[in-house]
Amino acid sequence: MAIFEEPGLAPLRTVEAPVTDVPPAKRWWAPGADPDVPRIGVRRAVVEVTLVYLAFFAAGVVAAGLIVGGHSHDFPTDGSWGVYMTETVSVLSEMGLAVAVVILLAGRRGVSPAALGLSVPRLPDGRVAVSAMIRMAAWCFVAIGVGLTVTGLLETGHLPKGHTSAPLLIIDAVHSVDAGVVEELVVLAFVVVTLRQAGLSWAVVTPAALVLRAAYHIYYGPGVVGILIWAALFFWIYLRFRTIVPLIICHAYWDIIVSLG
Repeated sequence: MAIFEEPGLAPLRTVEAPVTDVPPAKRWWAPGADPDVPRIGVRRAVVEVTLVYLAFFAAGVVAAGLIVGGHSHDFPTDGSWGVYMTETVSVLSEMGLAVAVVILLAGRRGVSPAALGLSVPRLPDGRVAVSAMIRMAAWCFVAIGVGLTVTGLLETGHLPKGHTSAPLLIIDAVHSVDAGVVEELVVLAFVVVTLRQAGLSWAVVTPAALVLRAAYHIYYGPGVVGILIWAALFFWIYLRFRTIVPLIICHAYWDIIVSLG
């Protein structure tokens, strides 16, 4: 109890001294994460991760398996503007749904968008940390470059191909942006934060995130090793800087360049 009084006068007020012996809450994700986020059960975490992953990547996993089994072939690309514009709207809707689902599910568990990594590094005065963003971008392109080099050396398969057309270039660009947003948000941020919130160790979370990333890339055959390298480096960058914004931008940019090429 702390007493505040002036000489010669009766005490003015009594104030409880602050409690200082309460240990800080254990951080459940990475340095800088909100220590007030509650722990959730392992079953809940696994169910949420599995359902969200399947909602957005089950078709990709099945398609990759069909390619490996030789049941997929190159396709004609004579679709009209109407066909590809309709697909563009569908892809944009999927991207928006992925963002909404992840933010809403995480929010129900007390995880803010910033804790997921949907924020940019900032300086103490509130300005964007441009130097940190540049370093992240550099690491991102190193990760992609190394991963795709290894994939190119080892791959025995590829996605179905077709002749390039103007409408197809547009939908390819939209697919590239969709891949950057949905993959980094669902397969990286949501998986890591959810499983760590359940108290699972890095020895469990790390291989889970890498396997989920590789599952829809198995059409490369042995080249999937390069995807694992890429995924591992993105995983490290995410934990190092605690943001996925530059990862999304670099991923989408790279995919667009490849599509245009």
